[in-house]
Amino acid sequence: DEIRTNPALWNELAFTGSYDTNMWALKVDTGELVWKYATNGGIASSPVVDTYNRLVIFGSEDYRIHALDTRTGRVSWTFTTKDRIRSTPRIEHNHVFFGSDDGKVYALNAINGRKIWEFDMAAPVRCRPFVTNDLIIVGCETGEIYGLSLSGQRKWNVRTKKSVLSGPVVDTKEGICYVGSSDGYMYALDANTGYNSWRFRTVGPIISSAVIHSGYVYFGSADGHIYAVNAQSGR
Repeated sequence: DEIRTNPALWNELAFTGSYDTNMWALKVDTGELVWKYATNGGIASSPVVDTYNRLVIFGSEDYRIHALDTRTGRVSWTFTTKDRIRSTPRIEHNHVFFGSDDGKVYALNAINGRKIWEFDMAAPVRCRPFVTNDLIIVGCETGEIYGLSLSGQRKWNVRTKKSVLSGPVVDTKEGICYVGSSDGYMYALDANTGYNSWRFRTVGPIISSAVIHSGYVYFGSADGHIYAVNAQSGR
């Protein structure tokens, strides 16, 4: 069935999820099947490898986040939310951060899947959170973008006019967060305060997550164009 996830590569293995409900582990050089693991729903959440604990971690539309042994595909742990998980996890500080369609952002212990905290955003969270040394930045279906402390407390929030599916990306040297919205704008926000320094308009929703390189922000829009925008000025 359809594959909507980004593959993850680790130790000569490629992991990818499919709407056939399986997570597939293939040999990178030959494509040979090493193992596959069946969930009870389609997989739109991209797998992420926790190299420290040797786990591949991803969400499924079966409401659960799954952590599997990278070599064997055996379950290490699972965690159940109250709705589908389409958000790709972020692994930082030995924690797993992700959103769910139940409207919450979760922080789990990466070793055993135990819940550390949850934050209610009151709308489905489908983008991938970005995590710095101090903050988790994440958007949701109402267009709200939140900056949360590592303990799950709200520090700031900004509202765009439509849903945020684009994963925020932070230039940690400059302290600027770049995030697209379905309202057609790419926003440059101060990562610590949420202050909007500029926004760049396209003619379609921005679902693509940005890439920062050599002073430019690169991203795609549903208007059919790829843009390179000056990171400082927004031109």
